[in-house]
Amino acid sequence: MADSSRITVDTVYGQMVVNPNDHPRGKSLAETGQAYDHEDIALLVDLVKKRGPESVVIDVGANCGSYALAMARHAAQVIAIEPQRELVQQLRDTIELNPFGHRIFAMHAAAGRGGDRFWEVPALDYTARHETDIVRLAAATDETPRARLVPETTVDHVVGILQLARVDILKIDAEGMDLDVLAGARETILRFKPILFVEWRHTDRFAMQRVLFEDFGYPSAQVIGGNDFLCDPDVVTPDPLHSYVPGDLPTLLMPEALATMEDLARSAPQGCFVEVGVYQGGSAQRLYRIAEAQERTLWLFDSFVGHVEASAVDWHPVGAFNAGGGPAARVVQETLPNAYIVMGRFPDVLAVKPVAFECLRDIAFAHLDVDQYESTRRAIRVLWSRLISGGIILIDDYDLDGCKLAVTTTCYEMGIGIEMTKEGKAVLRKP
Repeated sequence: MADSSRITVDTVYGQMVVNPNDHPRGKSLAETGQAYDHEDIALLVDLVKKRGPESVVIDVGANCGSYALAMARHAAQVIAIEPQRELVQQLRDTIELNPFGHRIFAMHAAAGRGGDRFWEVPALDYTARHETDIVRLAAATDETPRARLVPETTVDHVVGILQLARVDILKIDAEGMDLDVLAGARETILRFKPILFVEWRHTDRFAMQRVLFEDFGYPSAQVIGGNDFLCDPDVVTPDPLHSYVPGDLPTLLMPEALATMEDLARSAPQGCFVEVGVYQGGSAQRLYRIAEAQERTLWLFDSFVGHVEASAVDWHPVGAFNAGGGPAARVVQETLPNAYIVMGRFPDVLAVKPVAFECLRDIAFAHLDVDQYESTRRAIRVLWSRLISGGIILIDDYDLDGCKLAVTTTCYEMGIGIEMTKEGKAVLRKP
């Protein structure tokens, strides 16, 4: 009986062995002949061509090999590192199907920062629907089955044992281990200054920017597809990604979203600013600068210990985005001395902070960044009731299911119109 979990298909990259049960990568390759993230692959292929036919690529998190195969057409060598044994076998079978496949060296390993460690790869049923793109490793224990163990290596170690004389492109997609991979690639990056294509979706973006700009000295970075940083040492982008400036508080907002927030705040009628959901204070710091220049009051509300509730429609669990409690609030207060910081869950905290309850009037602009369904729903009602005519509420997390449901249902019930920014944020304006 044929194995439906492993089929051979013709793709724009060459012949590939894929699993059509793997959503979305294998399914997309099987049904369309190209990966769902083909634009990113095409971008990297162009960069390989730019570096020339002698270029060497290291692909960390190679999955079934769509990136590796596409780049191998134009590179001298592609080292593909992948921790999922099944995917490494798919890639090795793919290598045998293509005349340029010999340029790919497939390694079954987990790239990290180093040490004689083993990791546990979660068990997947490859005969049923699954998603290999989001598999995250766990520290191995004595009970981890041998078949699910994968050894840790580093990019620096791989470069050393293969005696590579150059590395032109380093692509990292390690599902939360990206900073560890960068740490284990330090010598390689400083020696060869490769083009970096690094996912930051599951990583502390602020810490990654600091590593890229300060530790490794890259002049700028482009945001690709909303999830990846592209750093080319030979290119300074016209709008470099320096939303992080040494000394600034961290922010998870993208530069474009920050710019839109600042424009809306500056244009708001006279009144106070409010931010609900401060986290580490980066967006609050930008509002603070405008508030100081325009002689406005800035109110900041956050528990500083992360989310205190989570419903079935929310993505983030209780405790996510814990900034560090009281010490974190004090850091923000010291940086923004004239801001009024109220620590606690909004709007419940208003009931126990009478000063805030009485003074929080005439809101001209509110930035709402609380992610979750219930927190968003309750905050909209309170903020709207205290918003002046012409005032604005900017809701950051409209792309999250819980937040979007809270916004749409609450606005429908209250008869509030919803505008959208070019970044996909929701804007509520009071007539």
